[in-house]
Amino acid sequence: MSLLGKKKIKNCLGVDIGTTSLKIVELSQSKGTKKLENYGEIPVEGIELYASKNNFEVRKDSSFFSSSTKQIAKAISILIQEAGFDSKKAVFSIPDFSTFFTSFDLPPMKEKEIPEAVKFQAAKYIPLPLSEIKIDWAIIEGTPGKKKGLFSKEIQGTKLKILLVTVPNDVIFKYQEIAEIAGLELLFLEAEVFSLVRSLIRNNKGVILLVDVGGRSTTCSVIENEILQSSHSFDVSGNEFTYALSRSLNVDYNEAERLKREIGIRKGTKEEEILYPLIGLILREIKKLSSQFSQPKSKGVLKIILAGGGALTPHLEEYFSEQLGVKTVTANPFLNIIYPFSLNEILKEMGPSYSIAVGSALKGLESVV
Repeated sequence: MSLLGKKKIKNCLGVDIGTTSLKIVELSQSKGTKKLENYGEIPVEGIELYASKNNFEVRKDSSFFSSSTKQIAKAISILIQEAGFDSKKAVFSIPDFSTFFTSFDLPPMKEKEIPEAVKFQAAKYIPLPLSEIKIDWAIIEGTPGKKKGLFSKEIQGTKLKILLVTVPNDVIFKYQEIAEIAGLELLFLEAEVFSLVRSLIRNNKGVILLVDVGGRSTTCSVIENEILQSSHSFDVSGNEFTYALSRSLNVDYNEAERLKREIGIRKGTKEEEILYPLIGLILREIKKLSSQFSQPKSKGVLKIILAGGGALTPHLEEYFSEQLGVKTVTANPFLNIIYPFSLNEILKEMGPSYSIAVGSALKGLESVV
């Protein structure tokens, strides 16, 4: 298909509807250079203030962003207006707890045979009818084959490893409705792990683990040679860190959040003692994934990248490095993006929690219109 007459999108919004906040990033591009134009966030605790100023109601709990499409769309509209975003083109990320990942092998086959084979295999792994889900997939190992000769039935090719991603149709419809009500042109919906990979993995060969410590869950993903191999979510989260501190120290949620952000797991503190069991659960999951790459044929895990709001827990980075013996760094999605120098410290601090929104906006800049 010719792209003659079409242009790349110059500005795009990345929209991350999280369980603890709504984040939007606007990026632009010119001659291959990416620039940060704007960013903004509404935390859950700030929703009621926005609501009272703008005459709409919200549910008074920590699950606002799992509530009605109208409430979410209204919050997006307010943030766009308050922060002064320009673009109406947007890419939304879908949280990992709304998606399903698995991988499986297929025998050598021609490229045109793969879609039907994937559907057949998907039915074995997914508990929902195929009519109720959207399927996406990618070949992560192997090459589609061709017939050896005109009259041969034998396929010349390799065994294929397929990464399967599925999202329920009702989730897709909800995001489409949110974008429409908010007055945005929805370019793409994608699982947030792909946004993370896009914003954080650059020119990295070998095996890298992405550990996204979000407000509701933690997701560990394996990326090998810049290709997502697997992704696994489990119920340990940054919010659980805060709740554990609140219960054990008998302080309110806001004070517990402050202690988490200022003290974290500093050695010799009560906070370290309280958070250690939860962080230990994350470490065990990482070790399980790392063990897959400890065989002689593999060079092992080269690096661990911590993302999500929980990645900002003080001393977490060095603790993981010590316990796992692997270089661990905190995510910086703005590394190859131009922005004013005055924002350097701010963006460094907020980078881990904005990684998904940045990756979504980058996805939009790959598009043409």
